[in-house]
Amino acid sequence: MTRFLTWASIICALTLVGVSIWKTQFDADSKLKAFERAPEGIMGTSCRLVVVMDYREHEAAKKLLDKAEYRIRYIESLASNWIEESEVETFNRLNGGEVFELSKTNADVIRAGYEGFLETGGAFDITCRPLISLWKSAGKSGKLPSAQEIEEARVQSSWEFIKILPEKRIIKHSSTARVDLGGIAKGYAIDQAIEGMMELGAAGALVEIGGDLRVEGTPVRRDQGRWKIEVASPFRNEGMMTLNLDGGYAVCTSGNYARFVEIEGNRYSHILDPRSGSPTENVPSVTVISKSAMRSDIWATALSVLGESGMGEGLPADLEVMLVVGESVDVEILKTDGFSSFE
Repeated sequence: MTRFLTWASIICALTLVGVSIWKTQFDADSKLKAFERAPEGIMGTSCRLVVVMDYREHEAAKKLLDKAEYRIRYIESLASNWIEESEVETFNRLNGGEVFELSKTNADVIRAGYEGFLETGGAFDITCRPLISLWKSAGKSGKLPSAQEIEEARVQSSWEFIKILPEKRIIKHSSTARVDLGGIAKGYAIDQAIEGMMELGAAGALVEIGGDLRVEGTPVRRDQGRWKIEVASPFRNEGMMTLNLDGGYAVCTSGNYARFVEIEGNRYSHILDPRSGSPTENVPSVTVISKSAMRSDIWATALSVLGESGMGEGLPADLEVMLVVGESVDVEILKTDGFSSFE
């Protein structure tokens, strides 16, 4: 792990906080063109779909983009906690002791959530929905929850009350148990959409939702070789850097700079430490690169909770990470040794 402590190094190694998507290009030599779409109303955030194909294949490109968009919206309809009739919310309303049969989508996502819980030592926990609801209400009322309210929300839901059964079934042992897939479903949707486009014949593809993305195949310009993703500082709108990604990599970010609530004059991150029940404080931004957007999504959230302690031996070897701790006037940037190969 390499440490950078000077402001000059911060300018040179700014963390990924907003992705300026690679623009539509056409390479006359390769005959490839990027066909792009920016669907609205997806997961409450921005979305960008890019498919690289022969420039004459307009209809084929449209069909691939249609399928990718449909797949994302379908996953959202099943996994969203903000859609009352979604499968996840139907499960959340069940009484204790009831067995529920999940779709393959939610079975995959919830199982991955449990594996992420184990791998991160509880720093990532999809069962903390009551805590999320508590802090959301606090943001609306402008009043901090009490220690007793936090503790009550913490004990309402955990993996002790939820068991994954064979054949896509799941059971609740307490009616208060709830799951929230907001920290994982976006990555899963990115993976599903881009893999679908590649299976249907795309030469290359990019899927971005809310600044998290994955790329596959070739960018338009074969002489570039790698996908170029522009990134910016969590503290200011300057000091751009570029990540160079081969096809097959995903980049996800998380941090307390982007989404927060103001309560009693103070800012609180939307990311909660499920162990303590309180918002994370010390990690402005985390960038995780891996082969899977869902995996990057899980670990970006977990490292926002763990901070510097998560950069030790327990960090899986298949992840490359950039973590920013401190404040704009006193910042420390930590990187795994392999992260620089993407700069």
